[in-house]
Amino acid sequence: MTKAAALHQFFSSFGLPAYATTDVPDDAILPYLVYEFTMGAFEDVTYPTVELYYHSESNVPINAKAQEISDRCHNGAAIAFDGGGAMVYCGPWTSLRDEVSDKIKRRRSNFTIQWVSNT
Repeated sequence: MTKAAALHQFFSSFGLPAYATTDVPDDAILPYLVYEFTMGAFEDVTYPTVELYYHSESNVPINAKAQEISDRCHNGAAIAFDGGGAMVYCGPWTSLRDEVSDKIKRRRSNFTIQWVSNT
């Protein structure tokens, strides 16, 4: 598995469609997760931004998903790919106001990825 595939698999593992920021389809249906595709080499550290998008009257569903993600990778979540792996850490989530609709809820977090790879 490539690094790109491993990152996609990781971000898709939270029960939501996940898209790299450059690959969000025009017809994407909420809820979904968007991540910056940042790749590092051996001992690099990268800091991708991750955003959650929900359509809801309430903040409860999006806050629950943000908490689920935080719980899983607060202390580091391992991903593996051909030639190495990485540890993924989640930072705090920030609420964002969507300019299109008050019913679109957004949360943003800066992740940290520590790469262990020779490729």
